[in-house]
Amino acid sequence: MGRERSADAPRGAVDLADALLERERLLVEANQKLEAIYNASADGLTLCRAIHDEHGTLVDYQVLEVNKALYHLTGATREAMLSKPISQVAPPFKPIWFESADRVLRTGVMEHFDIRSPVTGRWLNVRVSYVAPGLI
Repeated sequence: MGRERSADAPRGAVDLADALLERERLLVEANQKLEAIYNASADGLTLCRAIHDEHGTLVDYQVLEVNKALYHLTGATREAMLSKPISQVAPPFKPIWFESADRVLRTGVMEHFDIRSPVTGRWLNVRVSYVAPGLI
């Protein structure tokens, strides 16, 4: 790293800048590793944000990210899944999706159910896990 210090830059400022650059490099490297694991999984994975109405009732969720396995399993394209609420990706969406997601968001306890994909006809074991407030 060792950048040269200019005449007006205090030594501490250069050391701090070097430390911040190294921290950023490590974060980028860690993100690349996690993305590789996420996309290498044979399980379809998605990260979703809950959408609630004015009364706090879960009415839908927005897909934030998907891995390659998910769009191979469901037949939906990545672009379609990321561009609209999940209920519009492969309608009609069964109530179990929202009931399960709502319980997981409230309790933090993972749930699972089996459902047949209307697009591919495959039976899928869906597992819904809590990630963070509002994220499943």
